[in-house]
Amino acid sequence: MNRPAWIHSVCPRCGGDSIVLARGSAPPGPSPECPRCGLRHPRSSPPADPALPLSRCCVCGGEEFYTQKDFNRRVGLQVVIATGIVAFLVMVLAGHLWGLLVLGAVLLLDLAVYRRLPEVSVCYLCQSVYHGFPANPEHRGFYMGNEERFKALRQAWLEGLSR
Repeated sequence: MNRPAWIHSVCPRCGGDSIVLARGSAPPGPSPECPRCGLRHPRSSPPADPALPLSRCCVCGGEEFYTQKDFNRRVGLQVVIATGIVAFLVMVLAGHLWGLLVLGAVLLLDLAVYRRLPEVSVCYLCQSVYHGFPANPEHRGFYMGNEERFKALRQAWLEGLSR
């Protein structure tokens, strides 16, 4: 699947609207500005090359990433809640077997969607998401031990930005 490469990073100051740092194959410009609070987003390393696997985050300079499926978490939570409500109503109105069939159908649909979704790399430090970049075999799934280690580092990085 040949997708355009782009980087999604949430504003470190206001946590609001995302800052898109790169789109397509063109290298990103200087430092984009947050449309909500006006923060000029710092860049601590050269722009990422969309043709090469990631080795360093161009937002914070971090070198540790994890991979996950490219799916909006809010949408996923909404699907889970809606499925639970519909399955419960079907169980009450039509019987338990029909409710379980609804859950099974949604499970099969979820598996089909999950298999088709591409992987993205996420920086442990700044949580920037890299879409459309080639896979780096060194990047593994999320590991809670790394997240715990990066909590303090992330806080220090965010405090350094607010100065």
